[in-house]
Amino acid sequence: MSTFCKIVLQQSLQDLKLMLPEEFVSKFERNLPDFAFFELPNGWIWKLRLQKRNGDVYLSLRDDEESVDFASYYSLQQGNVIFFKYDGNANFDVQIFDVNGDEINYDPTFSTTTSSSVEENGDDDDDSVIIST
Repeated sequence: MSTFCKIVLQQSLQDLKLMLPEEFVSKFERNLPDFAFFELPNGWIWKLRLQKRNGDVYLSLRDDEESVDFASYYSLQQGNVIFFKYDGNANFDVQIFDVNGDEINYDPTFSTTTSSSVEENGDDDDDSVIIST
């Protein structure tokens, strides 16, 4: 099991993708599928694309097919922090905190499993912190 967090940067919101931390990628890259499941505290699960590019792995925050945008749905903004707990089987538990450090209010009335593709241009700064591996 591995836990890490990402600070949401403006570039991440513009590109609708987050670069996963180098330490996490080096540990799990061979076992990471093209899609993974992200479960939030309200029980809803999102299926989002993971794409490997030049040794980096990006998590897409957009679903082109369903027109559902993970970032917009949870009103992500610069300075939010997202905690990820990976179980090693393409499943992540996710918690989102606002710029004040308070966990957001997840809408319990919405349920979706979405997929997404990653844009090819641009790189995120390494805005991640490994909490434990």
